[in-house]
Amino acid sequence: MGSRSEYEPYVLSYSPLKPRQGDLTDPLYFDFISFAQYLTVSKQIPKGEQVFTEQVNAEGETRTVRRDPALRDNSRLPDVIAERVGDLIYDGLVNGFEEMTFGGPVPCRGSEDAEDRACILAGVRRIVQIFADKGYCLK
Repeated sequence: MGSRSEYEPYVLSYSPLKPRQGDLTDPLYFDFISFAQYLTVSKQIPKGEQVFTEQVNAEGETRTVRRDPALRDNSRLPDVIAERVGDLIYDGLVNGFEEMTFGGPVPCRGSEDAEDRACILAGVRRIVQIFADKGYCLK
């Protein structure tokens, strides 16, 4: 997890708001934990292995993971991770997550006309509103 050297500047960046350290229901603290996890992951990506063992539950059960050969190049992992995380978040906003619904915007048609640009803008505004309503951003 992030050290004090990462936590103090983080807290100062949100002043006058104050994260409630240790409270995962606090969006600001949850955001810091996410930051610390991504910082740790980013330091480990250059050392990524093709085959590794991962723990799958609190009881210590493990499984062997073989990375997709298309992801052999560790330098590609940050972009792939960002895309997959974004897809998971978007899917949760649209289809719900753990029995919660958010009313996320459905995908636009994918064309480049004015109607689709308006759809994209409305969708982005809806996502920002959902995050603001849940306390994960300020508007």
